[in-house]
Formats: sequence, C-alpha cells, structure tokens
Amino acid sequence: MVYALDEEISGTASTTLGALSVLMEGHILDQAELEVLRAPS
Repeated sequence: MVYALDEEISGTASTTLGALSVLMEGHILDQAELEVLRAPS
C-alpha cells in the first residue's frame, strides 16, 4: 500500500506495522495499492 499523509511521521527501523498504523491514524489523505506483475519466463 502507498499512503498520502497530511504530515510527516517519524519512526525507527524497528517500528512495527501496528505502531506505524497508529502513527498514521488520522493523517491519511488517500491510499492506493501497488501491484507488481512479473513477466512469464
């Protein structure tokens, strides 16, 4: 997922996904899913 936020949030390399979700709460302007497809070999 890619998120557009209304302000910069800070965390560390050890910030968990759950903690990141809490930090982003109330700051998400929009979001999109990026799907990467691999060409058949």
